[in-house]
Amino acid sequence: MPRHILIYQIFSFVEFIQIKRAVIMSNLKKHSFYVFHYSLIIIAALSLNLGIITQSIGAEITLNQAIKKALENDPRIKLKRSELIAKQAETYQAGRSPNPELGVEVENFLGSGEFSGFEKSELTFSLSQKFELGGKKQARLNSGAAKEDVASAVIQSARQAVVFQTGVDFVRVLGAQREVDLLRTQKKEFINLLRPIKKRVEAGGSPEVDLVRGEIAAEESYVALESAEIKLHTTRRQLASNWNGLLQPNIRASGQIKLQRREAIPIDKIISNLKFHPRIKQWDFIKRARISELELQQSQAIPDLTLGLGVRWSEEADDMAIVAQGSIPLPIYDRNRGNIDAAAERINKSSLERSEEMRRLKQQVTASYGNLHRECHRARRYASSIVPKAKKSVTTIKEGYFGGRYTVVALLDAISDLTKSQSVQIQSQVNCQVTAMQLRLLSGIDPFTGPVRKR
Repeated sequence: MPRHILIYQIFSFVEFIQIKRAVIMSNLKKHSFYVFHYSLIIIAALSLNLGIITQSIGAEITLNQAIKKALENDPRIKLKRSELIAKQAETYQAGRSPNPELGVEVENFLGSGEFSGFEKSELTFSLSQKFELGGKKQARLNSGAAKEDVASAVIQSARQAVVFQTGVDFVRVLGAQREVDLLRTQKKEFINLLRPIKKRVEAGGSPEVDLVRGEIAAEESYVALESAEIKLHTTRRQLASNWNGLLQPNIRASGQIKLQRREAIPIDKIISNLKFHPRIKQWDFIKRARISELELQQSQAIPDLTLGLGVRWSEEADDMAIVAQGSIPLPIYDRNRGNIDAAAERINKSSLERSEEMRRLKQQVTASYGNLHRECHRARRYASSIVPKAKKSVTTIKEGYFGGRYTVVALLDAISDLTKSQSVQIQSQVNCQVTAMQLRLLSGIDPFTGPVRKR
Protein backbone atom coordinates (compact mmCIF):
# COMPACT_ATOMS: atom_id res chain seq x y z
CA MET A 1 0.00 0.00 0.00
CA PRO A 2 1.38 3.47 -0.88
CA ARG A 3 2.68 5.37 2.11
CA HIS A 4 0.48 8.44 1.61
CA ILE A 5 -2.67 6.29 1.64
CA LEU A 6 -1.43 4.43 4.68
CA ILE A 7 -0.72 7.70 6.49
CA TYR A 8 -4.16 9.02 5.60
CA GLN A 9 -5.78 5.89 7.04
CA ILE A 10 -3.69 6.19 10.16
CA PHE A 11 -4.88 9.75 10.70
CA SER A 12 -8.47 8.59 10.25
CA PHE A 13 -7.84 5.89 12.84
CA VAL A 14 -6.25 8.41 15.21
CA GLU A 15 -9.25 10.70 14.84
CA PHE A 16 -11.55 7.80 15.75
CA ILE A 17 -9.47 7.01 18.83
CA GLN A 18 -9.53 10.66 19.89
CA ILE A 19 -13.32 10.65 19.85
CA LYS A 20 -13.34 7.57 22.06
CA ARG A 21 -10.83 9.28 24.33
CA ALA A 22 -13.21 12.20 24.90
CA VAL A 23 -15.85 9.79 26.17
CA ILE A 24 -13.46 7.88 28.41
CA MET A 25 -11.96 11.04 29.91
CA SER A 26 -15.28 11.95 31.49
CA ASN A 27 -14.95 8.91 33.78
CA LEU A 28 -11.19 8.77 34.30
CA LYS A 29 -8.94 10.63 36.63
CA LYS A 30 -6.41 13.17 35.43
CA HIS A 31 -3.41 10.84 35.25
CA SER A 32 -5.34 8.40 33.02
CA PHE A 33 -5.23 10.97 30.22
CA TYR A 34 -1.44 10.71 29.94
CA VAL A 35 -1.53 6.90 29.87
CA PHE A 36 -4.10 6.98 27.07
CA HIS A 37 -2.26 9.72 25.16
CA TYR A 38 1.01 7.82 24.99
CA SER A 39 -0.82 4.59 24.15
CA LEU A 40 -2.28 6.44 21.18
CA ILE A 41 1.21 7.42 20.00
CA ILE A 42 2.38 3.81 20.27
CA ILE A 43 -0.58 2.55 18.22
CA ALA A 44 0.10 5.11 15.49
CA ALA A 45 3.81 4.23 15.42
CA LEU A 46 3.03 0.51 15.08
CA SER A 47 0.64 1.26 12.22
CA LEU A 48 3.26 3.27 10.33
CA ASN A 49 6.05 0.73 10.83
CA LEU A 50 4.16 -2.54 10.37
CA GLY A 51 1.32 -1.46 8.06
CA ILE A 52 -1.00 -4.21 9.33
CA ILE A 53 -3.67 -2.52 11.42
CA THR A 54 -5.39 -0.52 8.71
CA GLN A 55 -4.95 -3.30 6.16
CA SER A 56 -6.72 -5.80 8.37
CA ILE A 57 -9.82 -3.64 8.82
CA GLY A 58 -10.98 -4.10 5.20
CA ALA A 59 -14.48 -5.45 4.56
CA GLU A 60 -16.55 -6.55 1.59
CA ILE A 61 -20.01 -5.34 0.71
CA THR A 62 -22.47 -6.31 -2.00
CA LEU A 63 -24.55 -3.92 -4.08
CA ASN A 64 -27.74 -4.86 -2.22
CA GLN A 65 -26.07 -4.25 1.13
CA ALA A 66 -24.79 -0.86 -0.02
CA ILE A 67 -28.23 0.20 -1.25
CA LYS A 68 -29.85 -0.97 1.98
CA LYS A 69 -27.40 1.02 4.08
CA ALA A 70 -27.86 4.10 1.91
CA LEU A 71 -31.66 3.96 2.14
CA GLU A 72 -31.54 3.47 5.90
CA ASN A 73 -29.17 6.38 6.55
CA ASP A 74 -29.91 8.97 3.89
CA PRO A 75 -31.18 12.11 5.69
CA ARG A 76 -33.15 13.32 2.66
CA ILE A 77 -35.47 10.32 2.81
CA LYS A 78 -35.95 10.77 6.54
CA LEU A 79 -36.82 14.45 6.03
CA LYS A 80 -39.34 13.62 3.33
CA ARG A 81 -40.88 10.89 5.50
CA SER A 82 -41.30 13.46 8.26
CA GLU A 83 -43.07 15.72 5.77
CA LEU A 84 -45.41 12.86 4.84
CA ILE A 85 -46.24 12.29 8.50
CA ALA A 86 -46.97 16.02 8.82
CA LYS A 87 -49.29 15.86 5.79
CA GLN A 88 -51.11 12.90 7.32
CA ALA A 89 -51.61 14.88 10.53
CA GLU A 90 -52.95 17.81 8.50
CA THR A 91 -55.39 15.50 6.71
CA TYR A 92 -56.60 14.20 10.07
CA GLN A 93 -57.11 17.76 11.25
CA ALA A 94 -58.94 18.64 8.02
CA GLY A 95 -61.58 16.05 8.84
CA ARG A 96 -62.52 17.66 12.14
CA SER A 97 -65.78 19.62 12.34
CA PRO A 98 -65.99 23.05 14.05
CA ASN A 99 -66.38 22.91 17.82
CA PRO A 100 -69.71 23.94 19.41
CA GLU A 101 -69.76 27.25 21.30
CA LEU A 102 -71.13 27.77 24.79
CA GLY A 103 -72.37 31.30 25.40
CA VAL A 104 -73.35 33.18 28.59
CA GLU A 105 -75.10 36.54 28.41
CA VAL A 106 -76.22 38.82 31.28
CA GLU A 107 -78.47 41.83 30.51
CA ASN A 108 -80.10 44.73 32.35
CA PHE A 109 -77.89 45.05 35.45
CA LEU A 110 -75.62 47.61 37.12
CA GLY A 111 -77.21 50.42 35.11
CA SER A 112 -79.15 53.45 36.34
CA GLY A 113 -82.54 53.82 37.94
CA GLU A 114 -84.44 50.61 38.15
CA PHE A 115 -81.61 48.81 36.36
CA SER A 116 -79.02 49.75 39.00
CA GLY A 117 -79.16 46.37 40.66
CA PHE A 118 -79.89 42.82 39.52
CA GLU A 119 -83.68 42.90 40.06
CA LYS A 120 -84.42 43.27 36.33
CA SER A 121 -81.44 41.31 35.04
CA GLU A 122 -81.74 38.47 32.53
CA LEU A 123 -79.31 35.56 32.26
CA THR A 124 -79.03 33.50 29.09
CA PHE A 125 -77.13 30.25 28.55
CA SER A 126 -76.85 29.12 24.91
CA LEU A 127 -75.14 26.44 22.86
CA SER A 128 -74.41 27.14 19.18
CA GLN A 129 -72.96 25.05 16.37
CA LYS A 130 -71.62 26.02 12.96
CA PHE A 131 -72.74 23.71 10.14
CA GLU A 132 -70.37 23.68 7.15
CA LEU A 133 -72.20 23.78 3.85
CA GLY A 134 -71.01 23.17 0.32
CA GLY A 135 -68.93 20.06 1.11
CA LYS A 136 -66.10 21.95 2.83
CA LYS A 137 -65.11 19.04 5.04
CA GLN A 138 -64.91 16.51 2.22
CA ALA A 139 -63.02 19.04 0.07
CA ARG A 140 -60.44 19.47 2.83
CA LEU A 141 -60.09 15.68 3.13
CA ASN A 142 -59.64 15.29 -0.62
CA SER A 143 -57.03 18.05 -0.66
CA GLY A 144 -55.15 16.51 2.26
CA ALA A 145 -55.17 13.04 0.68
CA ALA A 146 -53.85 14.47 -2.59
CA LYS A 147 -51.03 16.25 -0.74
CA GLU A 148 -50.16 12.95 0.95
CA ASP A 149 -49.87 11.35 -2.49
CA VAL A 150 -47.53 14.15 -3.57
CA ALA A 151 -45.37 13.61 -0.48
CA SER A 152 -45.27 9.85 -1.15
CA ALA A 153 -44.19 10.47 -4.75
CA VAL A 154 -41.43 12.77 -3.51
CA ILE A 155 -40.20 9.99 -1.21
CA GLN A 156 -40.23 7.50 -4.06
CA SER A 157 -38.28 9.89 -6.26
CA ALA A 158 -35.74 10.44 -3.50
CA ARG A 159 -35.39 6.68 -2.94
CA GLN A 160 -34.72 6.12 -6.64
CA ALA A 161 -32.11 8.88 -6.64
CA VAL A 162 -30.35 7.27 -3.66
CA VAL A 163 -30.45 3.83 -5.26
CA PHE A 164 -29.07 5.23 -8.52
CA GLN A 165 -26.23 7.19 -6.92
CA THR A 166 -25.25 4.27 -4.70
CA GLY A 167 -25.31 1.92 -7.67
CA VAL A 168 -23.17 4.28 -9.75
CA ASP A 169 -20.61 4.66 -6.96
CA PHE A 170 -20.58 0.89 -6.44
CA VAL A 171 -19.91 0.21 -10.13
CA ARG A 172 -17.13 2.80 -10.14
CA VAL A 173 -15.51 1.08 -7.16
CA LEU A 174 -15.67 -2.23 -9.04
CA GLY A 175 -14.03 -0.57 -12.02
CA ALA A 176 -11.34 1.06 -9.88
CA GLN A 177 -10.61 -2.28 -8.21
CA ARG A 178 -10.15 -3.96 -11.58
CA GLU A 179 -7.93 -1.10 -12.69
CA VAL A 180 -5.69 -1.59 -9.64
CA ASP A 181 -5.53 -5.35 -10.22
CA LEU A 182 -4.63 -4.73 -13.85
CA LEU A 183 -1.81 -2.32 -13.02
CA ARG A 184 -0.49 -4.64 -10.33
CA THR A 185 -0.23 -7.34 -12.97
CA GLN A 186 1.59 -4.94 -15.30
CA LYS A 187 4.01 -3.91 -12.56
CA LYS A 188 4.73 -7.55 -11.74
CA GLU A 189 5.28 -8.24 -15.43
CA PHE A 190 7.83 -5.46 -15.76
CA ILE A 191 9.65 -6.44 -12.56
CA ASN A 192 9.84 -10.08 -13.67
CA LEU A 193 11.40 -8.94 -16.93
CA LEU A 194 14.22 -7.04 -15.26
CA ARG A 195 16.15 -10.17 -14.21
CA PRO A 196 16.32 -11.84 -17.68
CA ILE A 197 17.06 -8.44 -19.27
CA LYS A 198 19.93 -7.95 -16.81
CA LYS A 199 21.31 -11.42 -17.54
CA ARG A 200 21.12 -10.74 -21.23
CA VAL A 201 22.93 -7.42 -20.84
CA GLU A 202 25.64 -9.03 -18.70
CA ALA A 203 26.06 -11.73 -21.33
CA GLY A 204 26.52 -9.09 -24.01
CA GLY A 205 23.36 -10.00 -25.88
CA SER A 206 21.75 -6.56 -25.36
CA PRO A 207 23.01 -3.04 -24.76
CA GLU A 208 23.00 -1.67 -21.23
CA VAL A 209 20.36 0.87 -22.20
CA ASP A 210 17.82 -1.99 -22.45
CA LEU A 211 18.10 -2.52 -18.70
CA VAL A 212 17.58 1.21 -18.12
CA ARG A 213 14.48 1.12 -20.30
CA GLY A 214 13.16 -1.83 -18.34
CA GLU A 215 13.75 -0.04 -15.05
CA ILE A 216 11.97 3.07 -16.38
CA ALA A 217 8.99 0.97 -17.45
CA ALA A 218 8.84 -0.67 -14.00
CA GLU A 219 9.03 2.72 -12.28
CA GLU A 220 6.31 4.16 -14.52
CA SER A 221 4.10 1.16 -13.77
CA TYR A 222 4.59 1.82 -10.06
CA VAL A 223 3.51 5.46 -10.49
CA ALA A 224 0.47 4.38 -12.52
CA LEU A 225 -0.45 1.84 -9.84
CA GLU A 226 -0.06 4.43 -7.12
CA SER A 227 -2.40 6.83 -8.95
CA ALA A 228 -4.94 4.04 -9.47
CA GLU A 229 -4.85 3.18 -5.76
CA ILE A 230 -5.50 6.82 -4.87
CA LYS A 231 -8.47 6.81 -7.26
CA LEU A 232 -9.73 3.56 -5.72
CA HIS A 233 -9.39 5.01 -2.24
CA THR A 234 -11.43 8.05 -3.31
CA THR A 235 -14.18 6.01 -4.97
CA ARG A 236 -14.48 3.79 -1.90
CA ARG A 237 -14.92 6.81 0.33
CA GLN A 238 -17.47 8.19 -2.11
CA LEU A 239 -19.41 4.92 -1.90
CA ALA A 240 -19.32 4.96 1.91
CA SER A 241 -20.54 8.58 1.93
CA ASN A 242 -23.93 7.35 0.67
CA TRP A 243 -24.57 6.02 4.16
CA ASN A 244 -22.69 8.82 5.94
CA GLY A 245 -19.34 7.00 5.80
CA LEU A 246 -20.22 4.45 8.48
CA LEU A 247 -17.84 1.84 7.03
CA GLN A 248 -14.08 1.91 6.75
CA PRO A 249 -12.56 3.89 3.84
CA ASN A 250 -10.87 0.76 2.46
CA ILE A 251 -14.12 -1.14 2.03
CA ARG A 252 -14.04 -3.56 -0.93
CA ALA A 253 -16.97 -3.95 -3.29
CA SER A 254 -17.96 -7.52 -4.06
CA GLY A 255 -18.99 -8.31 -7.63
CA GLN A 256 -17.98 -8.03 -11.27
CA ILE A 257 -18.87 -5.78 -14.17
CA LYS A 258 -20.02 -8.15 -16.88
CA LEU A 259 -19.63 -7.37 -20.55
CA GLN A 260 -23.04 -6.49 -22.00
CA ARG A 261 -23.60 -8.47 -25.18
CA ARG A 262 -27.31 -7.73 -25.69
CA GLU A 263 -28.63 -5.02 -27.96
CA ALA A 264 -30.43 -2.06 -26.38
CA ILE A 265 -34.18 -1.81 -26.91
CA PRO A 266 -35.49 0.97 -29.22
CA ILE A 267 -35.40 4.42 -27.69
CA ASP A 268 -39.11 4.96 -28.42
CA LYS A 269 -39.97 2.16 -26.00
CA ILE A 270 -37.90 3.81 -23.28
CA ILE A 271 -39.49 7.22 -23.89
CA SER A 272 -43.00 5.74 -23.86
CA ASN A 273 -42.33 4.45 -20.34
CA LEU A 274 -41.36 7.86 -18.95
CA LYS A 275 -44.95 8.42 -17.84
CA PHE A 276 -44.24 6.05 -14.96
CA HIS A 277 -41.25 8.06 -13.73
CA PRO A 278 -41.73 9.27 -10.12
CA ARG A 279 -41.28 12.92 -11.11
CA ILE A 280 -44.03 12.61 -13.73
CA LYS A 281 -46.29 10.79 -11.28
CA GLN A 282 -45.48 13.52 -8.80
CA TRP A 283 -46.86 16.16 -11.17
CA ASP A 284 -49.97 14.02 -11.71
CA PHE A 285 -50.52 14.00 -7.96
CA ILE A 286 -49.81 17.73 -7.78
CA LYS A 287 -52.52 18.36 -10.38
CA ARG A 288 -54.96 16.25 -8.37
CA ALA A 289 -54.04 18.22 -5.24
CA ARG A 290 -54.66 21.50 -7.07
CA ILE A 291 -58.03 20.27 -8.35
CA SER A 292 -58.94 19.43 -4.76
CA GLU A 293 -57.76 22.90 -3.73
CA LEU A 294 -60.06 24.43 -6.36
CA GLU A 295 -62.99 22.43 -5.01
CA LEU A 296 -62.10 23.60 -1.51
CA GLN A 297 -62.00 27.25 -2.60
CA GLN A 298 -65.33 26.85 -4.38
CA SER A 299 -66.87 25.42 -1.22
CA GLN A 300 -65.51 28.38 0.75
CA ALA A 301 -67.74 30.64 -1.35
CA ILE A 302 -70.81 29.02 0.19
CA PRO A 303 -71.60 30.59 3.60
CA ASP A 304 -71.95 28.38 6.66
CA LEU A 305 -75.05 28.20 8.83
CA THR A 306 -74.80 28.74 12.56
CA LEU A 307 -77.67 27.59 14.82
CA GLY A 308 -77.99 28.08 18.57
CA LEU A 309 -80.34 27.06 21.37
CA GLY A 310 -80.41 28.33 24.93
CA VAL A 311 -82.27 29.14 28.14
CA ARG A 312 -83.05 32.65 29.40
CA TRP A 313 -83.86 33.34 33.06
CA SER A 314 -85.53 36.59 34.17
CA GLU A 315 -84.81 37.81 37.73
CA GLU A 316 -87.84 40.10 37.84
CA ALA A 317 -90.39 37.52 36.68
CA ASP A 318 -88.49 34.59 38.15
CA ASP A 319 -89.29 32.67 34.96
CA MET A 320 -87.33 30.86 32.23
CA ALA A 321 -87.74 30.73 28.47
CA ILE A 322 -86.17 28.94 25.53
CA VAL A 323 -84.03 31.04 23.18
CA ALA A 324 -83.23 29.94 19.58
CA GLN A 325 -81.02 31.73 17.11
CA GLY A 326 -79.56 31.29 13.66
CA SER A 327 -77.22 33.24 11.41
CA ILE A 328 -75.68 33.00 7.96
CA PRO A 329 -73.24 35.44 6.29
CA LEU A 330 -74.47 37.27 3.22
CA PRO A 331 -72.02 36.84 0.31
CA ILE A 332 -72.36 40.38 -0.93
CA TYR A 333 -68.79 41.70 -0.95
CA ASP A 334 -66.66 38.55 -0.70
CA ARG A 335 -67.48 35.47 -2.73
CA ASN A 336 -63.91 34.09 -2.69
CA ARG A 337 -63.61 34.80 -6.41
CA GLY A 338 -59.91 35.64 -6.31
CA ASN A 339 -58.89 32.40 -4.57
CA ILE A 340 -61.05 30.36 -6.96
CA ASP A 341 -59.43 31.95 -10.01
CA ALA A 342 -55.94 31.45 -8.56
CA ALA A 343 -56.63 27.76 -7.86
CA ALA A 344 -57.95 27.26 -11.40
CA GLU A 345 -54.88 28.89 -12.91
CA ARG A 346 -52.57 26.65 -10.87
CA ILE A 347 -54.29 23.61 -12.39
CA ASN A 348 -53.42 24.87 -15.86
CA LYS A 349 -49.89 25.60 -14.63
CA SER A 350 -49.42 22.03 -13.38
CA SER A 351 -50.11 20.68 -16.88
CA LEU A 352 -47.42 22.95 -18.31
CA GLU A 353 -44.98 21.96 -15.55
CA ARG A 354 -45.61 18.28 -16.26
CA SER A 355 -44.93 18.86 -19.95
CA GLU A 356 -41.68 20.66 -19.11
CA GLU A 357 -40.60 17.82 -16.82
CA MET A 358 -41.35 15.30 -19.55
CA ARG A 359 -39.28 17.35 -22.02
CA ARG A 360 -36.27 17.33 -19.66
CA LEU A 361 -36.57 13.58 -19.13
CA LYS A 362 -36.71 12.97 -22.89
CA GLN A 363 -33.56 15.03 -23.31
CA GLN A 364 -31.80 12.94 -20.65
CA VAL A 365 -32.95 9.71 -22.30
CA THR A 366 -31.73 10.86 -25.72
CA ALA A 367 -28.29 11.81 -24.39
CA SER A 368 -27.96 8.66 -22.26
CA TYR A 369 -29.10 6.41 -25.09
CA GLY A 370 -26.34 7.75 -27.34
CA ASN A 371 -23.75 7.29 -24.59
CA LEU A 372 -25.04 3.75 -24.01
CA HIS A 373 -24.49 2.74 -27.63
CA ARG A 374 -21.06 4.36 -27.76
CA GLU A 375 -19.65 2.96 -24.52
CA CYS A 376 -21.14 -0.53 -24.81
CA HIS A 377 -20.02 -0.86 -28.43
CA ARG A 378 -16.50 0.23 -27.46
CA ALA A 379 -16.39 -2.28 -24.59
CA ARG A 380 -17.54 -5.13 -26.87
CA ARG A 381 -15.04 -4.14 -29.57
CA TYR A 382 -12.13 -4.08 -27.15
CA ALA A 383 -13.19 -7.37 -25.52
CA SER A 384 -13.72 -9.23 -28.80
CA SER A 385 -10.89 -7.90 -30.93
CA ILE A 386 -8.43 -5.37 -29.54
CA VAL A 387 -7.57 -6.98 -26.18
CA PRO A 388 -7.14 -10.51 -27.63
CA LYS A 389 -4.86 -9.14 -30.34
CA ALA A 390 -2.86 -7.20 -27.74
CA LYS A 391 -2.44 -10.37 -25.67
CA LYS A 392 -1.32 -12.30 -28.72
CA SER A 393 1.12 -9.52 -29.56
CA VAL A 394 2.68 -9.69 -26.07
CA THR A 395 3.07 -13.46 -26.29
CA THR A 396 4.61 -13.32 -29.76
CA ILE A 397 7.01 -10.46 -29.03
CA LYS A 398 8.06 -11.97 -25.69
CA GLU A 399 8.98 -15.24 -27.39
CA GLY A 400 10.73 -13.32 -30.18
CA TYR A 401 12.65 -11.14 -27.73
CA PHE A 402 14.19 -14.10 -25.94
CA GLY A 403 14.86 -15.61 -29.37
CA GLY A 404 16.69 -12.47 -30.45
CA ARG A 405 14.13 -11.34 -33.07
CA TYR A 406 12.63 -8.33 -31.21
CA THR A 407 14.05 -5.50 -29.13
CA VAL A 408 13.23 -4.79 -25.50
CA VAL A 409 11.46 -1.61 -26.62
CA ALA A 410 9.00 -3.63 -28.69
CA LEU A 411 8.35 -5.93 -25.73
CA LEU A 412 7.80 -3.11 -23.22
CA ASP A 413 5.54 -1.27 -25.66
CA ALA A 414 3.49 -4.42 -26.26
CA ILE A 415 2.92 -4.91 -22.53
CA SER A 416 1.98 -1.23 -22.13
CA ASP A 417 -0.41 -1.42 -25.08
CA LEU A 418 -2.11 -4.47 -23.59
CA THR A 419 -2.60 -2.71 -20.27
CA LYS A 420 -3.97 0.40 -21.98
CA SER A 421 -6.44 -1.58 -24.07
CA GLN A 422 -7.62 -3.53 -21.01
CA SER A 423 -7.98 -0.25 -19.10
CA VAL A 424 -10.11 1.25 -21.90
CA GLN A 425 -12.28 -1.86 -21.88
CA ILE A 426 -12.80 -1.60 -18.11
CA GLN A 427 -13.70 2.09 -18.27
CA SER A 428 -16.05 1.49 -21.20
CA GLN A 429 -17.80 -1.31 -19.31
CA VAL A 430 -18.17 0.97 -16.29
CA ASN A 431 -19.61 3.77 -18.42
CA CYS A 432 -21.90 1.31 -20.21
CA GLN A 433 -23.23 0.01 -16.88
CA VAL A 434 -23.67 3.49 -15.39
CA THR A 435 -25.57 4.72 -18.45
CA ALA A 436 -27.79 1.62 -18.40
CA MET A 437 -28.58 2.31 -14.75
CA GLN A 438 -29.51 5.89 -15.62
CA LEU A 439 -31.90 4.74 -18.36
CA ARG A 440 -33.38 2.19 -15.97
CA LEU A 441 -33.88 4.96 -13.43
CA LEU A 442 -35.61 7.17 -16.01
CA SER A 443 -37.90 4.58 -17.57
CA GLY A 444 -38.17 1.80 -15.01
CA ILE A 445 -37.22 -0.86 -17.59
CA ASP A 446 -33.96 -2.61 -18.43
CA PRO A 447 -32.57 -1.18 -21.68
CA PHE A 448 -30.82 -4.49 -22.44
CA THR A 449 -33.79 -6.71 -23.21
CA GLY A 450 -33.06 -6.92 -26.91
CA PRO A 451 -31.42 -9.83 -28.77
CA VAL A 452 -27.89 -10.99 -28.08
CA ARG A 453 -25.43 -9.21 -30.37
CA LYS A 454 -23.66 -11.51 -32.82
CA ARG A 455 -19.89 -11.44 -32.64
